[in-house]
Amino acid sequence: SLSELLVPALTESQVAGDQLGITRSVNSLIEKCLVFSVGAAALLYANAEVLGSAVYHSAEAGRYIRILAWLVPIMYMDTVTDGCLRGLGEQLWCMGVNIIDSAVSVLLVFLLLPRYALTGYIIILIATELFNFILSMYRLRKISRLKVSLKAVFLSALCALGTVQFQSLAMRFFPLVRSEGLLCTLSVCLSVLLYVLLLRLCGLRFGKKKPDAGIDPRHPESFCC
Repeated sequence: SLSELLVPALTESQVAGDQLGITRSVNSLIEKCLVFSVGAAALLYANAEVLGSAVYHSAEAGRYIRILAWLVPIMYMDTVTDGCLRGLGEQLWCMGVNIIDSAVSVLLVFLLLPRYALTGYIIILIATELFNFILSMYRLRKISRLKVSLKAVFLSALCALGTVQFQSLAMRFFPLVRSEGLLCTLSVCLSVLLYVLLLRLCGLRFGKKKPDAGIDPRHPESFCC
């Protein structure tokens, strides 16, 4: 939803020639998306088993949730990056990358799927998402002077790791809960609380709310979560 809101806001800044505003907005949004997506990945990874059991009634589904959780930050970041590019008039670039991505996907499906089945599909998914994200991020850095905060990357990863570790300790007490739905709900809520708490302790926040309530679509960096 946020990536769709970016298009008119960034276009307005580009038409006004506000390069500083574009750089500030893009940097802020990418950092917020990074923190959010790493937390989502940690939540899925830590709760893969209970989600697989409660939602799909399958232990195997939980295994695949855990495998694909590593891909979540790339998918989230790619979506927001594409939104930024479209807002900056790079629709043709996005279309070209997506066409190439689709062509590579078809080729890899033809080569890998008959031989490796579901494992081959996971490899295809990871390869194509990385390919799309790297090209999109390269283009965004070039036109917006994007600088990804290494501090945010490191602290987000550290908080995600802490969430997974604390969650594994807490899961020792969760078997006392018999209902799968209740167990899943408690486990997910615990992951969210742990991640937010660790972010606060590390000094990372999604943003500060301004005194006046609401969101100004002309300044995407003011969005708070």
